[in-house]
Amino acid sequence: MMMDRYVYLYCYLYLLLPLTNFTFADFNLFEEETRLLRTLLNESKYLKKVRPSKEVIVDIRFIFNQIVSMIEKEQIIVTNCFVDQKWKDPRLVWNPMDFGNITWIRMPSTSVWYPDTFLYNTADNAGFLLPQDSQNMINILASFLFYILHSIHSF
Repeated sequence: MMMDRYVYLYCYLYLLLPLTNFTFADFNLFEEETRLLRTLLNESKYLKKVRPSKEVIVDIRFIFNQIVSMIEKEQIIVTNCFVDQKWKDPRLVWNPMDFGNITWIRMPSTSVWYPDTFLYNTADNAGFLLPQDSQNMINILASFLFYILHSIHSF
């Protein structure tokens, strides 16, 4: 009977200890990412309504996904595609060594400044390529490269 208790205790500790180490490692990474976000988005240093002081070069790539339909008579094609935008904002730069070797983070696109881009010749005249809600996520790399990928449905 006493031996069974030791076996159960041994099995319990054998299963529990790796989980606690994994949890502490994740918690430390979470703390580093939280500290990084607070440092980058500090309101005294970064305002998302203010654009970078120098010119911003935006790389835009269209990833054609699908032709939904084609209306030849009205010369309209309905498509699904993804828009990939990349730009640099030197205000959001960090040294990965200072933040637990974090080289990139994801956050809602509404948290940072993004360029106003417009798609001309759309049939519905709604050509702004703006994040419409906080569901769009943005990737920020330590080398201050921003990346946003969102889907558009054109008429």
